[in-house]
Amino acid sequence: MPLDCEIRLVITTFPDEPAAGEAIREFLRDRLIACGTMHPGCRSIFVWDGKLQDSEEVTVFLKTTAAHVAALEEKLQAIHPYDVPEFLVLEVSAASKAYGDWISSFCNPVP
Repeated sequence: MPLDCEIRLVITTFPDEPAAGEAIREFLRDRLIACGTMHPGCRSIFVWDGKLQDSEEVTVFLKTTAAHVAALEEKLQAIHPYDVPEFLVLEVSAASKAYGDWISSFCNPVP
């Protein structure tokens, strides 16, 4: 796939696997992502409301296209249990043609 790849990798976290799984299923139903990968057992240490936090979380990688990032962020904000959910978008510089085509075709269905 060329370097101007339209695939995006979105990173977010959830408090547990059930919440992460339900969000991924909603994103898939809306065709905002082609795949969501959960990595349970992560630990986040951060300051929130002036207090040191130490939380077990589930990191989630969402595979989507550039055209779906705004709608995905809007949906995530609406359903996420956190006041300020993590939403990091990474530009993919290259991907295999087959994988990129699969993501694009799922996220951009023919009407």
